[in-house]
Amino acid sequence: MSESMYKNPQEPKKQEEERKKRNKKGLFIFLGILAAVILIALLAITFTPKGETSLYREEPFSSGTQNVAKIYIEGTIEEDGATYNQEWVTGQIRNAMYDKDNKGIMLVINSPGGTVYESDETWQRLMDYKKETNRPVYAYMEQMAASGGYYIASPADKIFINRNGITGSIGVIGGMSLDASKLMEDIGIKADYIHTGDNKVMGNLFQPMTEEQRNIMQQMSDEAYGQFIDVIAEGRKMDKEKIKTLADGRIYTAKQASENGLVDGVGEYEDFEQRMIEDQGLGDKVRFVDKEYKKAASFWQSMLGAKGESVMKALSGDKISATMETLNELKIDEPMYLYQK
Repeated sequence: MSESMYKNPQEPKKQEEERKKRNKKGLFIFLGILAAVILIALLAITFTPKGETSLYREEPFSSGTQNVAKIYIEGTIEEDGATYNQEWVTGQIRNAMYDKDNKGIMLVINSPGGTVYESDETWQRLMDYKKETNRPVYAYMEQMAASGGYYIASPADKIFINRNGITGSIGVIGGMSLDASKLMEDIGIKADYIHTGDNKVMGNLFQPMTEEQRNIMQQMSDEAYGQFIDVIAEGRKMDKEKIKTLADGRIYTAKQASENGLVDGVGEYEDFEQRMIEDQGLGDKVRFVDKEYKKAASFWQSMLGAKGESVMKALSGDKISATMETLNELKIDEPMYLYQK
């Protein structure tokens, strides 16, 4: 008897049903993955940071409560960072200026400084506030108020510092150029710039800096340094030559800063707040209102924590692109009032 006679006639049907089950299971898995991707995309859109929205006033108004605006200057001074946003800071100063119930500004600074542009713009807005309102500005330095942090504090009527705080670092980082031409050569990459003007592409990663270009950057640094000296001289009523003896870039302890005239005193914040109340005759009805910038977390930060965003970026890029991005981030393309360890 042949072997085919013993085959189960139902076998082909069972195989077909099993194949259909596998196909259906695969379809469900695919649809599940697709739904997850769509959900993640929708969440990403929902949680994409829009920035902190705040109403910045351009005309007089009444907040309804006698107040001192307690504005926190936190982290690196830049256009938009994790703890500092330039538009927000200058907006808070404007709000205080137009608020008829405002009695003054208290700056609470914990910053190593930052860009020359943002530091000086904040200084100008504080000077505008003082000129337009004739109200006091006080500044309290926490752990650090160095370089641009001190620059912003300089127009204050009184400056106090925590006894463990650090200040000073009066100087300028004019720029920092990285020459990666040898690295590029070793990995077989050559870049040719088509440009008009010898210094048009100065500071790029693929060419060493010339002596002329170094002189250009040095002149920019010197101008920013002179501006820093002028700002301190105006705010602290100090002789410029004396300031220059202090302004060699070094940092100062609280005790040293008090002795050389960079601050008015050393102490705890609560004591300094009370001193402002007494100095200005503010009375018991005036409230110190916290103004602290809070940046919305990105989607990946919300889902994976503080390191989530950088992890996802690392996973999505190739090694060469990541290396070039890192090198570019290390460059300093503009003058900085910044303390670097």
